[in-house]
Amino acid sequence: MNDPYRAGDIDDPEAFEPGDAEDQALQRMEETASTALIVSAVALVIPFCQVLGIVGIVLGLRARSIGAPHALSPPGSANGAIVVGAIALPLGFLYVVLVAVWGLARWF
Repeated sequence: MNDPYRAGDIDDPEAFEPGDAEDQALQRMEETASTALIVSAVALVIPFCQVLGIVGIVLGLRARSIGAPHALSPPGSANGAIVVGAIALPLGFLYVVLVAVWGLARWF
């Protein structure tokens, strides 16, 4: 009988089980990174949403830290979320300043 879980005389059915800790960490890491990228992109597109930029950065950092104990490399979407969130923050504040200056300029 050819058992894929048997390596020589050692029988370890959990060694190749699809629900092991690394697989679960990889799935959570990818889901968190995707969510982070979406939130960061929304913060970039919608004005006055600097809080979403911060949330995107935090989720991107969280996605990177999920895989660290398992020596998994972070997905590119986690790094992208951090970068997009970091770009969205100053642009959002710049937009707020421009709207305030434009509003004040109308009154003078």
